[in-house]
Amino acid sequence: MYLSSNRGPQDAPKLFFKLERLIGLKEGKLYGAFWVETGEYWACVAIKDTEVRGVLGLKKAILPSGLYARSILKGRYRDIVRQIPSVFKEMAISFTPDPKRPSIEHYFRFTEFFLYLPIKTSDNNQ
Repeated sequence: MYLSSNRGPQDAPKLFFKLERLIGLKEGKLYGAFWVETGEYWACVAIKDTEVRGVLGLKKAILPSGLYARSILKGRYRDIVRQIPSVFKEMAISFTPDPKRPSIEHYFRFTEFFLYLPIKTSDNNQ
């Protein structure tokens, strides 16, 4: 389930705060998804169908699968958050991003984030 903004990652803190008020946040189940082409950002929480049903204002979706490059960031929360844009830029130098899928931030722990950059492959070149 997710909340979204068309203003990009700058709205992430506001979206996650609202998500926490609506359903609570669980470490290891939080994701951010950013579509570079459209500027849309999702603050997401992974749920099982039995956990939450019909929470007002939340949309349901499944994050796109496919090939992703991964980078792991560890440290203090504030320091990690500041590094996210530059790490994605570095990854985009080493790999050809797939603009049709979002870059994903997995908030595994408050001191450990996984960043996933969607990679363009010959299968999705069309």
